[in-house]
Amino acid sequence: MAKKYWLHRISHHGEVSYDLLKKGYLTIGWSSFSEQPEEIIDTIKEKESDLDFRNYTERKGVTTRSRFSLWNFGKMKKGDTVLVPMYDGKFGVYRILEEMQSISNLKVNKFKASNKEEFEMIGSYLVNTTIHEDVDLGFFIKVESILKGEDSKPRSYADSKLISRMKIRQTNAEISDLANEVESAIVAKEPHDVYAIFTEELKNKFIEDNIFGEYTPNQIEMLVAEYFKKIGADDVKILARNDPDKPEGSDADVEAKFTDLKTCYYVQVKHHNGQTGMEGLNQIKDYIDYINSNPYDEDEVDIAWLLTTGVFADSVKQKEKEYRDSGEANIRLVDGREFVEMIFNAGIDLLDLEKSTKQSVSFRTSNIK
Repeated sequence: MAKKYWLHRISHHGEVSYDLLKKGYLTIGWSSFSEQPEEIIDTIKEKESDLDFRNYTERKGVTTRSRFSLWNFGKMKKGDTVLVPMYDGKFGVYRILEEMQSISNLKVNKFKASNKEEFEMIGSYLVNTTIHEDVDLGFFIKVESILKGEDSKPRSYADSKLISRMKIRQTNAEISDLANEVESAIVAKEPHDVYAIFTEELKNKFIEDNIFGEYTPNQIEMLVAEYFKKIGADDVKILARNDPDKPEGSDADVEAKFTDLKTCYYVQVKHHNGQTGMEGLNQIKDYIDYINSNPYDEDEVDIAWLLTTGVFADSVKQKEKEYRDSGEANIRLVDGREFVEMIFNAGIDLLDLEKSTKQSVSFRTSNIK
């Protein structure tokens, strides 16, 4: 059987999954199947059709599209190559040594993760013994790093096709069509292009030196508004906080309309130097639900963003994924590093707020935070 290439992103419990990857264990969630793991594994291994897998998961009450990430995980074979996009703008490449197994087979003693919390296997579950909670990791694959002397390298060492594929939103996918690009990235000794080098350095500078901290929360909203003007929005507003019609607890800070496209963006903006938690996600979720229940134009598409100058807590990313997989909501998360890249791509002069305030952007006149 021909060797295959896969992409698998760590989407569950990054606080321990990256530590396990360093120990040679690539993980996935679905601990709900870990009481009888062999049943779900048997519906995947050596099967050409996913019919048994579909029927089994549906009998268990699992019908979301995201369950097929477990199908792909089980299809990764010994000798295959798996590329893992990292949270810090890097990627790792690994050789599969052993195929999917239940987390109960994990051969690790009690250990302390990078976040100083302790974990150990107790029965069929990996448990965070610091907070006394089960960890939603149900299966693992034994791997070893292919990169010589390192676990990861910057994404700029990959070519544009592979970088683009690393941005897919699902947990995993087969990428055998990019086998040559993966092999080239493995042996690359330097970044692939100057643009990638520059934007990476720019993002690092902003985050490491907390340059966003030089702006007030209101100014960050102005940057978001000016960004939408730069990319062609026809009408941009910084919204008033005291709208009496919106539900209590809901919020959006910036509205940007693209008239010809019949599209409107609603952005909740968080000026944070650190983790952004669930509050912002709840605010924009309630707000977009309110907008969708009272559409101004039936043909207009309304899109929700949660943007932070910091990073998102794992709980936020997991909840956003649950909303998307269930079809309940589609909320784009934009963190500080991505916001820097967006600013640069749109034109770095928008950082000149004195100039920005002279542009045709409408601002709220009350309850400025």
